[in-house]
Amino acid sequence: MTRPYMMSTTMAFLFTSAVAFSQASTAAAQPPSCTPLTQAHADASAGTPNINHDGTPLPGTPAPDISRGFAGIPRSAQPELSASQRRILECTYRFTEANADMAYTLFLPSSYDARK
Repeated sequence: MTRPYMMSTTMAFLFTSAVAFSQASTAAAQPPSCTPLTQAHADASAGTPNINHDGTPLPGTPAPDISRGFAGIPRSAQPELSASQRRILECTYRFTEANADMAYTLFLPSSYDARK
């Protein structure tokens, strides 16, 4: 046998939850923020070059020493970004529920037309 006051409490809880959920999901979402990948981004992500592409040390730069851990990893200068790499966008959106900015990467194919 179900007690009437338990049913009304349960129904009130479900109604309140449904209203709160619908308000949260209809809140105005901020549009994502996107910037194109640049040569400066690529250079910074690779670290400071310490070898040539052929593996020879750069003049005036100590040779890489992997016993130093991450600091000793061999790194060559980044080549210029290709046409397809220049179509990469680094984006963020605000994830309100987590109170965080979430990062993601978006690739725009060469066939993309913003006017369509």
